[in-house]
Amino acid sequence: MAPSLPCKLTLSQASLEMPIDMQGCTPYVLKTDSHSSHSQVARWILSRCALEDRGPKRVILDVGCAGGFLGHLLPESKYALFGVDIDERAMTRLPPIYTARYVADIEDWSGNGLPARPDVIVFADVLEHTRRPAEALRRILSNALDPGTRVVISVPNVAHLYVRASLLMGRFQYAERGILDQSHLRFFTYRSALELCSSCDVRVDELAVTPVPLPLVHPVFGPGNALAVVHVASARLASAFPNLLGYQILLFGTYLGRTMR
Repeated sequence: MAPSLPCKLTLSQASLEMPIDMQGCTPYVLKTDSHSSHSQVARWILSRCALEDRGPKRVILDVGCAGGFLGHLLPESKYALFGVDIDERAMTRLPPIYTARYVADIEDWSGNGLPARPDVIVFADVLEHTRRPAEALRRILSNALDPGTRVVISVPNVAHLYVRASLLMGRFQYAERGILDQSHLRFFTYRSALELCSSCDVRVDELAVTPVPLPLVHPVFGPGNALAVVHVASARLASAFPNLLGYQILLFGTYLGRTMR
Protein backbone atom coordinates (compact mmCIF):
# COMPACT_ATOMS: atom_id res chain seq x y z
CA MET A 1 0.00 0.00 0.00
CA ALA A 2 1.27 3.48 -0.85
CA PRO A 3 2.32 5.57 2.14
CA SER A 4 0.04 8.41 3.18
CA LEU A 5 2.08 11.56 2.73
CA PRO A 6 -0.04 14.70 2.90
CA CYS A 7 2.78 17.23 2.43
CA LYS A 8 2.21 19.94 -0.14
CA LEU A 9 4.62 20.03 -3.08
CA THR A 10 6.27 23.30 -4.03
CA LEU A 11 5.93 23.10 -7.79
CA SER A 12 6.91 26.07 -9.89
CA GLN A 13 4.15 27.57 -12.03
CA ALA A 14 5.88 26.31 -15.16
CA SER A 15 5.94 22.78 -13.75
CA LEU A 16 2.22 22.92 -13.07
CA GLU A 17 1.38 23.99 -16.57
CA MET A 18 3.50 21.61 -18.63
CA PRO A 19 6.34 19.07 -18.53
CA ILE A 20 9.86 20.50 -18.22
CA ASP A 21 11.31 20.82 -21.73
CA MET A 22 14.93 19.74 -21.80
CA GLN A 23 15.30 20.58 -25.51
CA GLY A 24 16.30 17.12 -26.59
CA CYS A 25 18.68 16.49 -23.68
CA THR A 26 16.55 13.74 -22.19
CA PRO A 27 13.53 11.77 -23.48
CA TYR A 28 11.89 11.93 -20.03
CA VAL A 29 9.55 14.53 -18.56
CA LEU A 30 8.57 15.75 -15.12
CA LYS A 31 5.40 13.97 -14.02
CA THR A 32 3.50 16.33 -11.75
CA ASP A 33 0.34 14.38 -10.97
CA SER A 34 0.09 13.26 -7.36
CA HIS A 35 0.36 9.55 -8.18
CA SER A 36 3.59 9.79 -10.18
CA SER A 37 6.96 8.58 -8.95
CA HIS A 38 8.34 12.14 -8.96
CA SER A 39 5.52 13.41 -6.75
CA GLN A 40 5.58 10.44 -4.38
CA VAL A 41 9.34 10.66 -3.90
CA ALA A 42 9.16 14.40 -3.23
CA ARG A 43 6.29 13.96 -0.75
CA TRP A 44 8.19 11.27 1.11
CA ILE A 45 11.30 13.45 1.36
CA LEU A 46 9.28 16.43 2.57
CA SER A 47 7.44 14.33 5.12
CA ARG A 48 10.49 12.45 6.38
CA CYS A 49 12.72 15.50 6.62
CA ALA A 50 10.02 17.41 8.48
CA LEU A 51 10.14 14.68 11.14
CA GLU A 52 13.95 14.64 11.28
CA ASP A 53 15.05 18.25 11.74
CA ARG A 54 18.84 18.26 11.35
CA GLY A 55 19.64 21.80 10.30
CA PRO A 56 18.64 24.67 8.02
CA LYS A 57 19.15 22.72 4.78
CA ARG A 58 18.87 19.03 4.06
CA VAL A 59 21.26 17.48 1.54
CA ILE A 60 19.82 15.19 -1.13
CA LEU A 61 22.08 13.16 -3.43
CA ASP A 62 20.11 12.67 -6.66
CA VAL A 63 21.77 9.82 -8.56
CA GLY A 64 20.68 9.74 -12.18
CA CYS A 65 19.13 13.19 -11.87
CA ALA A 66 18.50 13.64 -15.64
CA GLY A 67 16.84 17.05 -16.02
CA GLY A 68 16.68 17.71 -12.29
CA PHE A 69 13.00 16.86 -12.00
CA LEU A 70 13.20 16.32 -8.25
CA GLY A 71 14.66 19.79 -7.84
CA HIS A 72 11.48 21.32 -9.27
CA LEU A 73 9.46 19.74 -6.45
CA LEU A 74 11.51 20.76 -3.40
CA PRO A 75 11.94 24.25 -1.89
CA GLU A 76 15.41 25.71 -2.46
CA SER A 77 15.27 27.39 0.95
CA LYS A 78 15.28 24.03 2.74
CA TYR A 79 17.18 21.66 0.46
CA ALA A 80 20.51 21.44 -1.33
CA LEU A 81 20.74 18.81 -4.04
CA PHE A 82 23.82 17.13 -5.49
CA GLY A 83 23.18 15.76 -8.98
CA VAL A 84 24.89 12.87 -10.74
CA ASP A 85 24.16 11.95 -14.34
CA ILE A 86 25.94 10.77 -17.46
CA ASP A 87 24.20 13.33 -19.70
CA GLU A 88 26.38 16.44 -19.72
CA ARG A 89 23.90 18.57 -21.66
CA ALA A 90 21.09 17.82 -19.23
CA MET A 91 23.36 18.68 -16.31
CA THR A 92 23.90 22.20 -17.66
CA ARG A 93 20.15 22.82 -17.36
CA LEU A 94 19.65 21.74 -13.77
CA PRO A 95 17.76 24.24 -11.57
CA PRO A 96 19.80 26.31 -9.05
CA ILE A 97 18.82 24.04 -6.15
CA TYR A 98 21.52 21.66 -7.45
CA THR A 99 24.59 23.06 -5.74
CA ALA A 100 26.97 20.29 -6.83
CA ARG A 101 26.93 18.50 -10.18
CA TYR A 102 28.85 15.43 -11.31
CA VAL A 103 28.89 14.22 -14.91
CA ALA A 104 29.59 10.52 -14.47
CA ASP A 105 28.50 7.01 -15.35
CA ILE A 106 27.19 5.65 -12.05
CA GLU A 107 28.60 2.24 -12.91
CA ASP A 108 32.05 3.79 -12.51
CA TRP A 109 31.39 6.67 -10.11
CA SER A 110 32.79 6.10 -6.63
CA GLY A 111 30.54 8.44 -4.64
CA ASN A 112 33.55 9.91 -2.86
CA GLY A 113 34.43 13.59 -2.47
CA LEU A 114 30.99 15.08 -1.88
CA PRO A 115 30.84 18.56 -0.27
CA ALA A 116 28.67 17.12 2.53
CA ARG A 117 27.24 13.80 3.63
CA PRO A 118 23.71 13.35 2.24
CA ASP A 119 20.65 13.08 4.45
CA VAL A 120 18.81 11.24 1.66
CA ILE A 121 20.03 9.49 -1.48
CA VAL A 122 17.67 8.99 -4.43
CA PHE A 123 18.00 6.48 -7.26
CA ALA A 124 14.90 7.36 -9.29
CA ASP A 125 14.48 5.28 -12.44
CA VAL A 126 18.21 4.82 -12.97
CA LEU A 127 19.29 1.38 -11.75
CA GLU A 128 17.48 -0.37 -14.59
CA HIS A 129 19.85 1.43 -16.98
CA THR A 130 22.92 -0.23 -15.44
CA ARG A 131 24.55 -3.57 -16.27
CA ARG A 132 25.32 -4.42 -12.64
CA PRO A 133 22.86 -2.49 -10.45
CA ALA A 134 23.77 -4.20 -7.18
CA GLU A 135 27.45 -3.47 -7.66
CA ALA A 136 26.83 0.20 -8.47
CA LEU A 137 24.35 0.63 -5.63
CA ARG A 138 26.58 -1.07 -3.06
CA ARG A 139 29.66 0.98 -4.01
CA ILE A 140 27.91 4.36 -3.95
CA LEU A 141 26.09 3.68 -0.70
CA SER A 142 29.21 2.51 1.11
CA ASN A 143 31.30 5.47 -0.06
CA ALA A 144 28.79 8.33 0.06
CA LEU A 145 26.60 7.54 3.06
CA ASP A 146 26.74 7.22 6.79
CA PRO A 147 24.73 4.37 8.35
CA GLY A 148 21.20 5.55 9.04
CA THR A 149 20.94 7.65 5.86
CA ARG A 150 17.59 7.46 4.09
CA VAL A 151 17.48 5.71 0.70
CA VAL A 152 14.86 6.08 -2.03
CA ILE A 153 14.79 3.77 -5.05
CA SER A 154 12.31 3.50 -7.89
CA VAL A 155 12.38 0.89 -10.65
CA PRO A 156 9.86 -0.22 -13.28
CA ASN A 157 7.82 -3.36 -12.58
CA VAL A 158 8.41 -5.87 -15.37
CA ALA A 159 5.67 -8.11 -13.90
CA HIS A 160 3.00 -5.50 -14.75
CA LEU A 161 -0.17 -6.85 -16.38
CA TYR A 162 0.73 -5.21 -19.70
CA VAL A 163 4.05 -7.08 -19.94
CA ARG A 164 2.47 -10.35 -18.80
CA ALA A 165 -0.27 -10.06 -21.42
CA SER A 166 2.29 -9.17 -24.11
CA LEU A 167 4.34 -12.27 -23.26
CA LEU A 168 1.22 -14.45 -23.49
CA MET A 169 0.82 -13.14 -27.03
CA GLY A 170 4.45 -13.84 -27.81
CA ARG A 171 5.55 -10.20 -27.72
CA PHE A 172 8.42 -8.50 -25.90
CA GLN A 173 8.58 -5.20 -27.72
CA TYR A 174 10.97 -2.45 -26.61
CA ALA A 175 9.79 1.17 -26.75
CA GLU A 176 11.18 4.68 -26.38
CA ARG A 177 9.80 4.94 -22.83
CA GLY A 178 8.04 2.88 -20.24
CA ILE A 179 8.69 -0.47 -18.61
CA LEU A 180 10.33 -1.85 -21.75
CA ASP A 181 12.34 1.29 -22.47
CA GLN A 182 14.94 0.39 -25.09
CA SER A 183 17.71 1.67 -22.81
CA HIS A 184 16.79 -0.66 -19.92
CA LEU A 185 19.44 -3.27 -19.28
CA ARG A 186 17.97 -4.89 -16.16
CA PHE A 187 14.40 -5.68 -15.16
CA PHE A 188 12.84 -5.86 -11.71
CA THR A 189 9.83 -7.37 -10.02
CA TYR A 190 8.52 -6.57 -6.54
CA ARG A 191 10.53 -9.46 -5.10
CA SER A 192 13.77 -8.83 -6.97
CA ALA A 193 13.68 -5.12 -6.03
CA LEU A 194 13.43 -6.10 -2.37
CA GLU A 195 16.28 -8.60 -2.81
CA LEU A 196 18.42 -5.88 -4.40
CA CYS A 197 17.94 -3.66 -1.35
CA SER A 198 18.67 -6.48 1.07
CA SER A 199 21.90 -7.38 -0.76
CA CYS A 200 23.08 -3.77 -0.44
CA ASP A 201 22.35 -3.32 3.27
CA VAL A 202 19.21 -1.27 2.73
CA ARG A 203 16.32 -1.94 5.10
CA VAL A 204 13.06 -1.22 3.28
CA ASP A 205 10.73 0.72 5.59
CA GLU A 206 7.93 1.57 3.16
CA LEU A 207 6.79 0.38 -0.25
CA ALA A 208 4.64 2.10 -2.85
CA VAL A 209 3.77 1.79 -6.51
CA THR A 210 2.63 4.09 -9.27
CA PRO A 211 -0.18 3.48 -11.74
CA VAL A 212 0.26 3.71 -15.49
CA PRO A 213 0.98 7.43 -16.14
CA LEU A 214 -2.27 8.08 -17.97
CA PRO A 215 -1.89 11.91 -17.96
CA LEU A 216 1.16 11.43 -20.19
CA VAL A 217 -0.91 9.29 -22.54
CA HIS A 218 -3.53 12.04 -22.86
CA PRO A 219 -4.19 15.25 -20.86
CA VAL A 220 -7.84 14.26 -20.42
CA PHE A 221 -6.70 11.96 -17.59
CA GLY A 222 -4.97 14.80 -15.74
CA PRO A 223 -6.26 16.56 -12.59
CA GLY A 224 -9.43 18.55 -13.19
CA ASN A 225 -10.07 17.02 -16.60
CA ALA A 226 -12.90 14.82 -17.83
CA LEU A 227 -11.31 11.42 -17.15
CA ALA A 228 -9.26 12.29 -14.08
CA VAL A 229 -11.37 9.84 -12.07
CA VAL A 230 -10.06 7.01 -14.27
CA HIS A 231 -6.49 7.82 -13.27
CA VAL A 232 -7.48 7.97 -9.59
CA ALA A 233 -9.17 4.57 -9.88
CA SER A 234 -6.10 3.18 -11.65
CA ALA A 235 -3.89 4.41 -8.79
CA ARG A 236 -6.12 2.73 -6.19
CA LEU A 237 -6.10 -0.54 -8.09
CA ALA A 238 -2.31 -0.40 -8.43
CA SER A 239 -1.98 0.05 -4.66
CA ALA A 240 -4.37 -2.85 -4.05
CA PHE A 241 -2.59 -5.17 -6.53
CA PRO A 242 1.00 -3.88 -6.62
CA ASN A 243 2.60 -6.95 -8.21
CA LEU A 244 0.11 -7.02 -11.06
CA LEU A 245 -0.84 -3.37 -11.61
CA GLY A 246 2.06 -1.41 -10.16
CA TYR A 247 3.81 0.39 -13.00
CA GLN A 248 6.82 1.49 -10.96
CA ILE A 249 8.01 0.14 -7.62
CA LEU A 250 9.08 2.69 -5.01
CA LEU A 251 11.21 1.60 -2.07
CA PHE A 252 11.82 3.93 0.88
CA GLY A 253 14.41 2.68 3.30
CA THR A 254 17.45 3.14 5.50
CA TYR A 255 21.08 2.35 4.75
CA LEU A 256 22.28 0.10 7.53
CA GLY A 257 25.93 -0.26 6.68
CA ARG A 258 28.10 -2.45 8.83
CA THR A 259 27.56 -0.63 12.12
CA MET A 260 23.76 -0.99 12.07
CA ARG A 261 23.40 -4.62 11.02
